[in-house]
Amino acid sequence: MPGIYYRRKQLLFVLLGFALLPLSPLRANEDEAAKSLSAQRVESKLDELESWIAKGEEESPKLERWRRYLFLEDLRGELESDEPDPAVVMRSLRKFRSEADGLRMRRFVEARNALTNWSRELKTPDSGKLSDYAAAARGDHSPITESQLAEARAQLRQSARNLEQTLDLGSSLAATWKDYLHWDLLEPQLEDDHKLTRESLSNLGKVLARFRRNEPGLELDVFRGVADNLESFIPTVTWATTAKVRDASAAFDGLLKGLEQQLERHSEKPTSETHWKITNVYRLAKQLGDSPSLVSAIKGRLSKPNVVARVSLNFLNRTAQRPVTNQQPVVDCILGTSIRGTACTQGTVTFRTEPSDSQIVLQTVFTGRTSSRTVGYNKPVKIYSTGQTTFTSTKQLLFSDDAFFVNTADATARTKTRTNAIRKTGGKFGRRIVEKIAWKRVGESKHQAERIAAQHAEVKVATGFDEEVNALMVNGRKRYLDRVVTPLTRRDLVPEYFRWNSTSHDLGVEATIARSTQLGASVPPTPVRLGHDLYFQLHESAVNNYLPLVLSGVTLSQDDADQPQQVSGDAPKWLKKVQQSRRKVKEVAEVVAEPVLADPTGETNPDQGDQESNFQPWSITLNNDFPASVAFKDGKVAIRMRASQLTSEEREFKNWDFVVTYEILKDGNGILLRRVGKIEVLPTGFDPAWDKKMSTAKSGFRSTLAKNMNDRAERGEGIPKEIPIPALRIPDLGELTLRQLESDSGWLTVGWGLP
Repeated sequence: MPGIYYRRKQLLFVLLGFALLPLSPLRANEDEAAKSLSAQRVESKLDELESWIAKGEEESPKLERWRRYLFLEDLRGELESDEPDPAVVMRSLRKFRSEADGLRMRRFVEARNALTNWSRELKTPDSGKLSDYAAAARGDHSPITESQLAEARAQLRQSARNLEQTLDLGSSLAATWKDYLHWDLLEPQLEDDHKLTRESLSNLGKVLARFRRNEPGLELDVFRGVADNLESFIPTVTWATTAKVRDASAAFDGLLKGLEQQLERHSEKPTSETHWKITNVYRLAKQLGDSPSLVSAIKGRLSKPNVVARVSLNFLNRTAQRPVTNQQPVVDCILGTSIRGTACTQGTVTFRTEPSDSQIVLQTVFTGRTSSRTVGYNKPVKIYSTGQTTFTSTKQLLFSDDAFFVNTADATARTKTRTNAIRKTGGKFGRRIVEKIAWKRVGESKHQAERIAAQHAEVKVATGFDEEVNALMVNGRKRYLDRVVTPLTRRDLVPEYFRWNSTSHDLGVEATIARSTQLGASVPPTPVRLGHDLYFQLHESAVNNYLPLVLSGVTLSQDDADQPQQVSGDAPKWLKKVQQSRRKVKEVAEVVAEPVLADPTGETNPDQGDQESNFQPWSITLNNDFPASVAFKDGKVAIRMRASQLTSEEREFKNWDFVVTYEILKDGNGILLRRVGKIEVLPTGFDPAWDKKMSTAKSGFRSTLAKNMNDRAERGEGIPKEIPIPALRIPDLGELTLRQLESDSGWLTVGWGLP
């Protein structure tokens, strides 16, 4: 018994020992498993690097210097952390990527590569939230070096010299272009020793705006080369200068912190302000080449197609089909008989669509009948005949943004003829016998002759159809390039995504109207009712991406009460024409100008008297970056105008916005915009959907501006209460029936039916 008890006790201690002994190693293995393979590799490569640097010394001064330079102690801390900070990792990685002596040696390179892989892993958050991508991107920015700045300036200078050579220096053409492009503002900044100032940066923006105008010639590669290099040079020189006066990485991280907040807001309740603020940081990150993971994630989530349009096959056939009637001479030879006469063709061109996801596939069908009256000459007789040929010719047309392509037409025809008379030629001798033989032969060869005539008709119809349609396609492609592609190319607004497609019952396009540094729609289009013959859907981002190109920095002003308002700056021609005709722009300018003339304190100057008799010159300059925007929501459109500067005499106010909201209503088959609510006045950047507080000074001034604007609007002056938009009319068809009109979730949807 004692022996058995002893053995049991011994066995218990053995089992307990086995249970306790592996405890620490197992926990260590769990900790190791918690680390990713890339983090373990970083740790391994750092161990190898430090051991190699120390060369067996317990206290190595050289190792301590490298540890301080590469922030290795901080990096070790992140390797042990449950939630490593990507910014700390990037700070160390930037040091590994610097040009310090020794960093190109193998062990440094291996550690750097391992650290790069781990950094990429940390910058892909498990949550998938865009705000987490922004948080993970902190620490990404590498300050612009002098060599990078010199390279960017050299590329800009070379493209400018290429343009000068193309324009032929000294010619009148070169002088005209240089004057238009503000060359005197650009040329000094091509020198390596030029110093950036606020004014010179503004000048670069003015030059770039000229290169992006819709002027003939600016679509050429030699002009676009300068524009593209200038657009990348501006942020490069700006941030290179920033790095000289403060920590550029910290400044960039500050932008990312703000971006994180805006992405959170945008995911919950998108507004034009969140979209604008997100786009600003997105553009900068893309231009600087920083944070590729963040840029890719934002692009993928927030840049969906923002324009959709579809046309039904019924609409296409009602508007595009056309009758064809022509008369032409007949010259032919069938079975040795020379045929002369006239033919009259009557037919109709119709269309069919075929399914395709990548292009519009259209079958053009030409059907009709040709009536002929001919005389056949086959000595010694003349054969007088009439004929009827029915035919069908089809031709496939392919449309895409890249090309308009046509296939060769084919045709089928069937001919029926009737011989009305046969007359002998060369006198009456033997007439009856000759004519009798001729009638017999004509009867025997009638079916063969009709087949041959049908074959000849098929060739003629197909050839004529080819010639006519091919000419139309060439002209159509030219108009498409001239009116759509070329203007967008000049503006650098050619859609990155542009899909043409067709089904068995309709055709359409969808596109993302955005520059490479802009974003499209963040939500899909709202549902469209069935049965429309024509509809389009427009997201507010498409409008907002275009407006900076035409309104950026535009100034409205008036120097004298008896003179019309002036439009200056790089305003589009259509806006200047409207201004010259003194239409609605005058009213809008007046309503925005009046608050400038008012005393922000609300006090009245008794010496001033009536404002109309004491006119003060004024001017309004729109914001360069985001001069105006629209927002489609809840059946309304809110228009926000951003004024960077309001001036009158010596008084000047900066960065105030004016928001006017219109309800979008059906007016028969037309559309009526009816102003609702009060005109809002907000500081630029203030988002009423999210920002709840405003400084006391701004709040008081805002109230004064808003009161003046709304009082004037109530008197029926300034911003119109209603804006009618007439019904859409199609020639020969009449007024289209407006079936759907909705404005919600950032999308405007309009659908029509044929009369």
